[in-house]
Amino acid sequence: MTDYLAKPAFVVGEIDEDLNLSLPPTSGEEYIKRVVIEAQKCADIVVADIDRKHFWETYN
Repeated sequence: MTDYLAKPAFVVGEIDEDLNLSLPPTSGEEYIKRVVIEAQKCADIVVADIDRKHFWETYN
């Protein structure tokens, strides 16, 4: 996940992929680990299909 960064802001440590995401995090470190897990699930590139006509009518 940090392929595009020069260096990480801080060390997260080992991430247990079996972390129960239905329970609230018990520490700041666990919260950051959850953020990393969720970010790994996101697509690298997302494309939006924007109706330009609607946008133009709304904002002009």
